[in-house]
Amino acid sequence: MYCPKCGTQSSEGDIFCRKCGFPLNTAMPAAAPTPIPQINANIQGTNGIKRKSGYAQAALILGLIGILINPCLIFAIIFGAVALNKMKTDPNLEGRGQALTGLWIGIFGLIIWILALIFIFNSGLYI
Repeated sequence: MYCPKCGTQSSEGDIFCRKCGFPLNTAMPAAAPTPIPQINANIQGTNGIKRKSGYAQAALILGLIGILINPCLIFAIIFGAVALNKMKTDPNLEGRGQALTGLWIGIFGLIIWILALIFIFNSGLYI
């Protein structure tokens, strides 16, 4: 028996060619496994494509809604801080202005609500 790949003579009991390692005694040779491309789980900074930060957009929207609905101000502060933190580690994220605006609206809005509550309770208007 001769190897169909390199032509080396092999004995009948050989499963693989002694020279090149090609499989013998099979009707159809097994194809070499296709290499799977490695996907980088940490894609930050690898492709150079700018992306908008969803956290920054949420901070701005929650800050604006928080002017009327007080609990949203706390979430605007949280989302703004998270967005700014993510932008430090990933240079491809955009939206720093939105994150800062949402954060500051949240902080100042919360201060105004607290001062309004203090004024209401100290003036006796809550009765």
